[in-house]
Amino acid sequence: MLGPDALVLADANYDSWRLYQAVLERGGCLLTPLKGKSAQEKHLRAMRPGRRAAVEAWRDHPFAASYVLRERIMVEQVLGTLCASSQGLSGLPGFVRRLERVRRWAGAKIIWYNAALAAKQRLSKRHAA
Repeated sequence: MLGPDALVLADANYDSWRLYQAVLERGGCLLTPLKGKSAQEKHLRAMRPGRRAAVEAWRDHPFAASYVLRERIMVEQVLGTLCASSQGLSGLPGFVRRLERVRRWAGAKIIWYNAALAAKQRLSKRHAA
């Protein structure tokens, strides 16, 4: 189950009324870029509630909807970097198999990555000065 304020973000390939409905039934809200926006406004009353909420969000709050989806892309890029880098999230050791241990392991890796990134930025500032 999703929380009452859960927002699921996806790209335009997931713009499907069935998926909107499935997320809504689990207590969340799905937001994707919409396909065929002009035709959707005409059929707003006939839409299922999950899909209608996304169309209304794009209509009433286009800046917020596009901002959230841009941030989603940034999160995916960071996770992609984390999984591809040598200090990243790939290859969990054998002792990291329960959910709580996976959370701690992934959290530590994210902290390590951000600390290394901050140190690299500080070092580049020193060399620039």
